Amino acid sequence: MTTSEQLLRSRARPLDTGAASLIVLMCLLWGLNQVAIKFSLPDVPPFTQAVIRSGGGLLIVLGWVRLRGIVLIARDGTLWPGIAAGLLFGLEFLFIYAGLRFTTASRASLFLYTAPFFVALGGRWLLPGERLGANQWLGLALCFAGLALAVGIPQANVGARMLLGDALLIGAGAAWGATTLVIKATRLNRIAPEKTLVYQLVVSIPVLAAAAALFGERVTAMP
Repeated sequence: MTTSEQLLRSRARPLDTGAASLIVLMCLLWGLNQVAIKFSLPDVPPFTQAVIRSGGGLLIVLGWVRLRGIVLIARDGTLWPGIAAGLLFGLEFLFIYAGLRFTTASRASLFLYTAPFFVALGGRWLLPGERLGANQWLGLALCFAGLALAVGIPQANVGARMLLGDALLIGAGAAWGATTLVIKATRLNRIAPEKTLVYQLVVSIPVLAAAAALFGERVTAMP
């Protein structure tokens, strides 16, 4: 059993300060992802970008897996949950890349992080051992109030196209939350996280490639 698997088999514990800080840093880096996508859209169509992202990410993860000696092929009952997680992962990025055609990177980052709301709601039924406490619900309520405020205040530069983009990013947040629930509620939570990520990347590539082909995307210039 790998170190990653041993850690995942241990009981879930509340995040300590170090882990919480790493998550905040990761979210900041993910926020830059939306900026990079938006910057590249004039030259590289959205779904083509997504295919390149998943393909490049897969190569990096496979290199890491080989370096660490992590076993990917095993009868561990994770095939169907892995496919489900991969389809949701692909759907999430379909929504992200499509939505960024219509809305700003800053608004995209805001609406994408509706994912915790969907995890909290779904977790009440799918994750009975991970119920939120009163303080956590209060924090979510404050975040939701801020989100509602951002949407509800009329702005001159926010038209129907931007609202469509916002809706697509909320859809991406829902797909992200659903992916988290699938991973936490199935045997995927007992395997190395690298294998789960491989499932997501492998399954998402044909989904995103099909979308690129369906919309007739072509790369007009290489950035």
